[in-house]
Amino acid sequence: MKDRGDFIGTSVEHHTEIPVERLGSPGASSVLIIVPEYSDNRFAGKSRHNDTTMRAFSCKARLSENPGDTRRFNAAFGKDDGSSHLLVDKQRRKIKLTTRTVKVLFETNGNGEISMAAGDVTSTNENHAKAIFEDALTPWLDKLSYAHQVPIHLAQIVVHDVLNDTQHFYFQSPPRHSKIQEGEDKIVERMMPIYALYREAQNASAPFYKVLSLFKIMEGLLNPLRTEVLRDLRKQRRNQNIPKLTVPDHPDIAEWLRIHVGQPVGVFVNGFLTNEYRNAIAHFELRDRRAMNVGSSKIRTKGAEVAFLADLCARVLIENHENLLARLDAKTD
Repeated sequence: MKDRGDFIGTSVEHHTEIPVERLGSPGASSVLIIVPEYSDNRFAGKSRHNDTTMRAFSCKARLSENPGDTRRFNAAFGKDDGSSHLLVDKQRRKIKLTTRTVKVLFETNGNGEISMAAGDVTSTNENHAKAIFEDALTPWLDKLSYAHQVPIHLAQIVVHDVLNDTQHFYFQSPPRHSKIQEGEDKIVERMMPIYALYREAQNASAPFYKVLSLFKIMEGLLNPLRTEVLRDLRKQRRNQNIPKLTVPDHPDIAEWLRIHVGQPVGVFVNGFLTNEYRNAIAHFELRDRRAMNVGSSKIRTKGAEVAFLADLCARVLIENHENLLARLDAKTD
């Protein structure tokens, strides 16, 4: 998860538009730190970022019945900014959920829909506070999703460090507007299953199913599809200078995954992605007989970081395959 740095405001009420380009590459897990400044210099001489004392954090999450418009973010959201398919009787405008670690208060919007969750957590840092809050919240949302047969999304999460008066706004960097280029209406039939899987990955709101779609793309382009096109190129004696494909570098790759940068993509897919993520997601039980809990804050964060790197690798393979097919179809002189 990449820290996008401080957003300095003159007061809590101060609002400024942040260019989307400053929020990282599309799909990258990010956190924006909002640091209000005051004219009375109340925090003079104090480091508001390196505090490791046990202190209070106020956490809130906006709920949504769909992934929503990710092009606009607002850390100052309230109960009327969220939505869901879950209704509460007018007599019960608020619901309290008490867990072992935190008390979560659910509020409703003007339509009586559960729309926001909030809770106070004691911790030494904001990331741990977020994990405590999210891990208390998601099991109940999981149960409600099953009981009422509805989607429930955690659209945004904000963690407020009460003592230092800073906010950490957690988000996934949104897609960008992009102009359609001339020639993009031409589609090679062999690429159609690959493009279809890539759109499935882009449409997936959960990182785990994004990883599965991207894995299927890479599995095909590393093995049967690549073997097929290389065989056809050999027949035409056009198989010279076939590039070696490696995991690309990128500033938004999570630090714990940077060990894979520069490796052959096949090593990343077969040596890491297959056992650690593809099998863990596709199969309910692993060797230690424990299922992957996709509701865990830590597991979801790591899943999103893996999905970002898998997307980079899939795009390397897709571009290479497009080039090989173009070489195959090129007219001879």
